[in-house]
Amino acid sequence: MHTLVRNPVHATGIIKGGKNQIMGPWGPEARALFKELSKRVIESTGDPRAGSYLGQRISLAIQRGNAASILGTVPRCGGFEDVLDFI
Repeated sequence: MHTLVRNPVHATGIIKGGKNQIMGPWGPEARALFKELSKRVIESTGDPRAGSYLGQRISLAIQRGNAASILGTVPRCGGFEDVLDFI
C-alpha cells in the first residue's frame, strides 16, 4: 500500500510502508512504485531520460548498501590481504 504525503518543500511524494530490505528482483509493487516515480520525475524535469537516471541512482544505492552490509560482517583487519583471504 502506498501513502501519499506532502513534501514540506514543494512536491508530493510517495512512501512505501514496511521494511527497507532489498532481496532478489523487484516485485510488482516495487516496479509499480518505480514506474510512478519515474513518471513524476519526467513530468517535473521535462527530460525523458530522467526515469532511467533515477533507476541508475537507485541501483547504485542498493549496491552500496549491499557492499556496506557485507563489509560490516568482516572483522577489521590490518590489511586488504586479510579481506581477500576471507573471500
